[in-house]
Amino acid sequence: CPGAASLDEVNENCANKTVLHVGCTDWPITHNKIEKGQLLHASLVRSAKLCKGLDNSDEGIALLKKNGYENVIKGDAQNIDNYFDDKFEVIVLGEVLEHIPNPGLVLRSARRCLGINGFLIVTVPNAFYIRRIISLFFKKEIVHKDHLFYFSAKTLIKLLKLNAFDTYYLGFTYPKDKHFINRLLYYPMCLLYHAWP
Repeated sequence: CPGAASLDEVNENCANKTVLHVGCTDWPITHNKIEKGQLLHASLVRSAKLCKGLDNSDEGIALLKKNGYENVIKGDAQNIDNYFDDKFEVIVLGEVLEHIPNPGLVLRSARRCLGINGFLIVTVPNAFYIRRIISLFFKKEIVHKDHLFYFSAKTLIKLLKLNAFDTYYLGFTYPKDKHFINRLLYYPMCLLYHAWP
């Protein structure tokens, strides 16, 4: 389960491989991501040998197809293997598990779609995001309206292990283009994490 210090590493891990991207539309911010050149699915299509997409948003799928991404279908991430006979070298679950009522079903279904030596790339929001922690002191909780779970490094690793995945790498993504104060808060935490035994 490779992590990533940046989304560039996700692309590097998918280069010249057959890839399934679950949660490919990034709806409802699809249009904004396409306009800014930040849509992960677009960069995966460029780097992978073959990239297919699955998402549960009708609007998102329609928008991707309108922009030339034909290899995408609507479906439930908890039943990935119902939609594909392929065996993929990489399955990308980018910011998906926190939205799913039963993330274990997603992982088990993904495993059935992986080829021999295939691997999973999972990204989730960090439960210990510094602004989230600070907000608690003001009796506020920063959470996306569609999120059902928080994952820490340990709980994510445990969930993966329960579903027959070994973790080979764990990392943090960090903002490249945010304000100075955000970078000031993020970078020391990333360094501390990577220095932790």
